[in-house]
Amino acid sequence: MHKYPAFWVVLPLALGITLSEVFLCNEEQIISLVGWPFVGIALFCLMIAVYVFVLRTHTRLSLYKGQRRFVLGVTLFFTILGVLLNVRMWSKDDVYWPEETTYYKGVLLQTPRKTQRSVQCDVLLQSYKVDSTLKTINTPIRLVLPRTQKSDCLEVGMGISFHGRVERIRNSGNPDEFNYARYMRYNGFVGTALVWNSAWNSFELAEHDRQKLPWLERLRIETLQIRNSWVKLYQGSSLHSDALAIMTALTLGERSMLTNELSKLYSDTGATHLLALSGFNLGILMMLFNLFLLRYVRDCGWRWPVTLSLMLLIWGYTFLTGLPSSLVRASIMCTFMLGAVLLRRQSITLNTLALAGGLMLVVNPYYLFDVGFQLSFMAMWGILTLQPRLESVLKVSYPCLRTLWKLFTVSLAAQICTAPIVMYVFHSLPIYASLLSLVLIPLTSVLIYGALLLSILQSIWSPLSDFASQMLNLFVDVQTFVMRWGASLPYANIEGVYITLLHILLAYLLIILWMQDKGRIIRVRNGLTCLLLGVMIVCSVVTNRLDRVGDDVVFYNNRNCPAVHIILSPERSYLLCANPDSMTHLAYIEETYWKRRLKSQPLLLPDEYKDSFVQNHNGLLLSPHVSVLMLCDNRWYATISEHKMLVDYLHICKGFRGTLRSISKAFRPKCVVLDASLTPYYRNKYAKEAEEVGWDIYDMHELGALKIECK
Repeated sequence: MHKYPAFWVVLPLALGITLSEVFLCNEEQIISLVGWPFVGIALFCLMIAVYVFVLRTHTRLSLYKGQRRFVLGVTLFFTILGVLLNVRMWSKDDVYWPEETTYYKGVLLQTPRKTQRSVQCDVLLQSYKVDSTLKTINTPIRLVLPRTQKSDCLEVGMGISFHGRVERIRNSGNPDEFNYARYMRYNGFVGTALVWNSAWNSFELAEHDRQKLPWLERLRIETLQIRNSWVKLYQGSSLHSDALAIMTALTLGERSMLTNELSKLYSDTGATHLLALSGFNLGILMMLFNLFLLRYVRDCGWRWPVTLSLMLLIWGYTFLTGLPSSLVRASIMCTFMLGAVLLRRQSITLNTLALAGGLMLVVNPYYLFDVGFQLSFMAMWGILTLQPRLESVLKVSYPCLRTLWKLFTVSLAAQICTAPIVMYVFHSLPIYASLLSLVLIPLTSVLIYGALLLSILQSIWSPLSDFASQMLNLFVDVQTFVMRWGASLPYANIEGVYITLLHILLAYLLIILWMQDKGRIIRVRNGLTCLLLGVMIVCSVVTNRLDRVGDDVVFYNNRNCPAVHIILSPERSYLLCANPDSMTHLAYIEETYWKRRLKSQPLLLPDEYKDSFVQNHNGLLLSPHVSVLMLCDNRWYATISEHKMLVDYLHICKGFRGTLRSISKAFRPKCVVLDASLTPYYRNKYAKEAEEVGWDIYDMHELGALKIECK
């Protein structure tokens, strides 16, 4: 505690946020009760802690007992504070949206992201109409527009109005799916809307509307507009497409220009952190400032105005890039470092890292669940604690080799301490990342310095800027060549790694164990290592058994490709698809579910198919445990039978235009599954018809994918 007191603040704070997220934030009634009682308990714990601390210093109370009680009081206080902060964020996210189509008005917060068919806009809603009166709000939503010439002209800071229906963000509910709703909530978005081209308009935001924005959002919009001007400056140079994408990502955090191939190349070689704005980027800028300014004013009166100016520049750059969590952490630590320069103290310590994390969590508890935040802090923790131990393993005499060895150990320490999170989130592990960093980090440093030089030359003399662009193109080509070579090495990237939270906990306990240098721990370290590894193996075996699938039926929630998956075993499964030509829309399900749970791809059923396990006739699928009739056209519309066939599920998809009364003349389903591909009109129509006939209804738009375990 005496050595790292800041950890006794940030760890209980993170614990309280996690506990509230797991146990409280899904219960609306509990959330409404959490408030002043918790504040009172937290203040009481803090008062007891301070009282014990004062008592310990002024009486003969046992030092050990007094310290324990003080730590307990502080821990309880910050744990309860974490609960309160997270519950407060949940209450802010609890927004009521009108059920009917309504008029909304807002402002674009980010540069719109363009795909082949749509444009995604982050909009801060300022008002909406209720009973002919405008109600004021300040709530961010994700707005999706069709890709047209009109939507391509949208820019950050523009006003936008639309008639539509805003809904809360839902997950599709498909097995092993990424929790998109939770991800959006952690990023501050509490609603989404899909609006057609004729139902929206853009306009220049009036000054009085701009002044109504929160000051932080107003400042962010202004800095992002400056960033767009900088991007246009890059676009006016002679950089080729890959170089332009890498330059904008490295210096401005604008990654929309990166192709999928280039992003995968960085991922396979473990170099994605170079594109993520973090302490590496700020470290290069700080080296530049130190070279030309800071080292000359450390011991004179000029250090105050110079250092304060550098702080403003650092935070201005952070706002310019859109406040990513990893760069916010680095900016806080750089601020502490510059403050240490002013006070002539040691700059970067574990206390500085913990204090930066604590400040970020107090401002926004959702940072704790941001992958960039987690990777950034674990990498910095590894550099501060593990890197000195790795560097001391080998004594290098030559200065050049010593620098390379230090660079390698820094990268290796960061990779070791982030590997558990990388495997859990991305299900892969790049092996040669530390070796490739010996080449990629110097090249990236040159690219960042070259980008700054290009920005200056672009406005001074065009021939020099063209020469600088060609040199940057050359360095980017060298960098991509090195990455392609690294990705081609055997076992360059181990994919298909699936671990649990228990694996992560055990892995970090193992890392912490081997960081200890106390005699008692060293004597039992080998035994504890074997114990932890044994628990990991048992956990892996149990997880493997639980992950096995068989005798399952899954109705996938995908509006572009309705499909039913009959799984008999990991080796044998069948897929009934409404439109086989749209199978590409199931690619993400293949990546997240099929590759993990199945040993072979499912067999895509044609209109007529029969084997010893299943039979399909024009969408009527019969399997050992379930029968399904998929209606995606009118081929069964006029069917009449004296003996109605009993089917388990009637799956209605886009393309069916008949009535359920006509279907009831030949079939008697136990449940009607309304696919997400249906429009609201047809979804409501078939729901009413099913109620009239007396059939049960499962609405995939509201309830998500349907999975039936037939075991």
